[in-house]
Amino acid sequence: MKRLICFALAAFMALSALSCSGAKNGGESNGATSETTNTTSTAGQSTAASDTSAVLTTVTEAPQPAMNISVSKLKKNYAILVWDAVEGAAKYRVFRKDGEEWTYERDTYELSVYIGDLTENTEYTFGIRALDSNKKYLDSAPTPITFTTK
Repeated sequence: MKRLICFALAAFMALSALSCSGAKNGGESNGATSETTNTTSTAGQSTAASDTSAVLTTVTEAPQPAMNISVSKLKKNYAILVWDAVEGAAKYRVFRKDGEEWTYERDTYELSVYIGDLTENTEYTFGIRALDSNKKYLDSAPTPITFTTK
């Protein structure tokens, strides 16, 4: 279904552009955001120039990884992790490492996170990833921290 919608949209946009750029010297336009003007080239020939508007997307870099992650409080069944603010980050995503896999825990807008329901005398690895307002992040593993509960 998505392919059909995308194909139909692409076909419509292509036909709209052809219709608009084909309108010369007072020809009718379909109302799309496009304009045709007559210009004179340096050789003295009249040509039509089309200025088709496009949607501009600002390409931004993903935020850098979270840095200086530490455990500010460590007990037998919980830990509080803290880290430095990352420029361009709108929020932070917290992961738990299970074997070789990172498992999503939760998102936070703070520079700390409470991790509960831990087991006494157990080693844990958590990771933090900074995300921008478009949920964009560097394509790498979250910045890890490993600790053992008391």
